[in-house]
Amino acid sequence: MLYVTVLIVLALSCSGVDMFIRSTPPERKASRNLIKKWGQWYTFSDVNHDEVISDDDFEQFDHNFYERLGNVNDGQLNTIKRRFYRIWKEVILNYQKEISKDDFIEMMAQRYDLDQKAFTEMIREFTKALCKVIDVNGDNFISEEESMTDLAAAGHNKMTENKKFFMTFQPKNGVIPVEKIITEFARSVTEKFETKPDLFEKAYTDL
Repeated sequence: MLYVTVLIVLALSCSGVDMFIRSTPPERKASRNLIKKWGQWYTFSDVNHDEVISDDDFEQFDHNFYERLGNVNDGQLNTIKRRFYRIWKEVILNYQKEISKDDFIEMMAQRYDLDQKAFTEMIREFTKALCKVIDVNGDNFISEEESMTDLAAAGHNKMTENKKFFMTFQPKNGVIPVEKIITEFARSVTEKFETKPDLFEKAYTDL
């Protein structure tokens, strides 16, 4: 009887361990550094500062941006805007109605864990589409005026801080190459550990 009891206890113990192992979520590939960066990105993207991102934020940005351009009605600009909205809806909201900060970070972590190469490419395409909107004259450079218009449209209205943001990227002849912005942002939100100073993180602290 004692022998049978011991076997039962051992079986239950092993079963419990096995259930624990199977129920334990896999270890995240994303570092604390990345999770922090995704949180900063979320906060920056919350245009109306209501602590949730939804279509309202895109519409607010769109209204602010084109109002500062004098409500330009240009076919090419409208095409660029529509393309950016499609990418924004996919990358930021994952086609949902709205998303909280915690859910946004979890979504990014899942995408990162699934395929880091694809994740990086997604970020680059997102940033490239955004720069197409900001780069109004289409010269593949972002001027201080274009940067200030973008930041103000995104709900950041302190001129001194916005200028510091622009200057963080060490513009030459008053402009920043679009490719530099794409590369630096992709590095900021996809690099597990920093290999050199993160310009976007430094820029965010000025806002």
